[in-house]
Amino acid sequence: MKMIIIIVPIYLIFLLSSCTTTGKIVIHEPSKEAYYHYILGVTAEIDRDWEGALTHYMEALREDPESPYLKTHIGRLFLRIGKLEDSIRMVESAIEGSPDYVPAMFLLGELYQGKGDFKKAEAIYERIIKIIPKDTTAYIHLGSLYVINKKYDEAIKLLRDVIVMEPDNVAARYHLGNIYVEMKKHDEAMKVLEEAVVLGVASDVIYMLMGLIYEGKGDMSKAIENYEMAERLNPYNIEVKERLVNIYLKERLLDKALEYCTGIIKQQPLNMRVHLIMVRIYIDNKEFEKAIEKSRLIISVEPENLVARYLLGSALAEVNKYEEAIAEFKFLADIKPQDITILRHLAYLYSKVNKIEEAIRIYERILGFETGIPEIYLYLSFFYSQKEDYVKAEEILKRGIAVAPENDELNFQLAVIYEKTNRLDEMYSQLEKTIELNPNHADALNYLGYTYAEKGINLDEALELIKRAVELKPDSGYIRDSIGWVYFKKGLYEDALRELKRAVELTGDDPVILEHLGDVYMKIGNKKEALEAWQKALKLHEKEKGLKERVEEKIERLRRGEMEDR
Repeated sequence: MKMIIIIVPIYLIFLLSSCTTTGKIVIHEPSKEAYYHYILGVTAEIDRDWEGALTHYMEALREDPESPYLKTHIGRLFLRIGKLEDSIRMVESAIEGSPDYVPAMFLLGELYQGKGDFKKAEAIYERIIKIIPKDTTAYIHLGSLYVINKKYDEAIKLLRDVIVMEPDNVAARYHLGNIYVEMKKHDEAMKVLEEAVVLGVASDVIYMLMGLIYEGKGDMSKAIENYEMAERLNPYNIEVKERLVNIYLKERLLDKALEYCTGIIKQQPLNMRVHLIMVRIYIDNKEFEKAIEKSRLIISVEPENLVARYLLGSALAEVNKYEEAIAEFKFLADIKPQDITILRHLAYLYSKVNKIEEAIRIYERILGFETGIPEIYLYLSFFYSQKEDYVKAEEILKRGIAVAPENDELNFQLAVIYEKTNRLDEMYSQLEKTIELNPNHADALNYLGYTYAEKGINLDEALELIKRAVELKPDSGYIRDSIGWVYFKKGLYEDALRELKRAVELTGDDPVILEHLGDVYMKIGNKKEALEAWQKALKLHEKEKGLKERVEEKIERLRRGEMEDR
């Protein structure tokens, strides 16, 4: 039964293989040998045995050397196996023998176009139109070639002719709309496309093009409306789903974007680009475990996918799996040894597991090939400060300042180093230089003001400096602590209490701020609250060197009733 279904159409095609489009039908009966090899070729094609099919078709052609149908079919097979030049030669041979054989002409036009020989392709389609003036397919192909060669007016005329012949020709309207879009004539494009909608012949590609136009205009709601209509008409249109994903991402509608990503993955399980988008959405939504799982899936398919590994490392860091994150970033750093972003992430991760020496080595490595980025000097000096190597920290900062002398942050951090090494005159000078470079450097204003307060000097100037800092960073608990401490030093205890309570609200667990709060309570005679604040500070003493002994002494004196004014 199956053999009859296959053979009858093939037999009829073979008999009519010499037909032309001039209206004259020439019946050409192939030999039994030609027919036999042709059937074997078809069978091989069904089995996707392209070489076997080609062998049998060539045998059939030897038996029937004038068949344009066979030559055209062989030409298509050559194209399928990537032999473009052989395909062109075979189809040209078909047309030489049968100049008006339209199937061969259509294929040859496609071949010339694929090769980039647009003039020859144009000539072929123009010939087809002369032979079959009402074959709209040739008009559309020719119009596409005109567009490639920027012959927009000729293309528009051709496609308008098609629409006159076939008002419901969706392809013509789509291509015409595309031309207008390329010419930035969006209103003309919309008119052509909306006519298709009114006629009730609009396909998914029509709605998709309308969506692209609205998206280009910034009308995202209309773009979404048209893309969603396109998706309803053709649920297998992956491109339109991807357009929707991109818009939903831009509009921060992450759940909708995720919904469409999931739909794409159901149809294309190995679409790694969409899997990556899902990872980013999970990270944005702080669903880090899902991001980790999805990243690992991508890496299992594409072990060298560096973006997936980067996102995996980032997600692992977010859930405090630092060692696993380090492994991913080390892998990346081995492949991209001079990628500063990767190296900085790796250094940060080393710092999270207290591998300060490793972090230092990473930043020293960066300075080995990149010396012009001020932030590298800042981070490296920070790590040297962490290990209390202030000499090296100072050296690094001065190297950075030599590269970027007007960088306010480098100058500020150098002032901090001077303070840590008890070089107060140099610290004051460096802070003043920082403020000169950037009058709105809140941390420098605060640091200078707080230092004055700690020393009990220049309190009015200290208050003005820190007030400026508060204006710049009103929600900084540390700056609120500083202004509270200045008020304390000036004897303005109610103002001090207000600011220090606000500082505690903003920071929650800073032992120095809690110590200061206890000091204020003690000054206003609220011993119970003072004791409570100092006890909280003691629990956090590891954050501040020297605090434990200082606060324990205050508590002991309070309990002995010996607490005096500071």
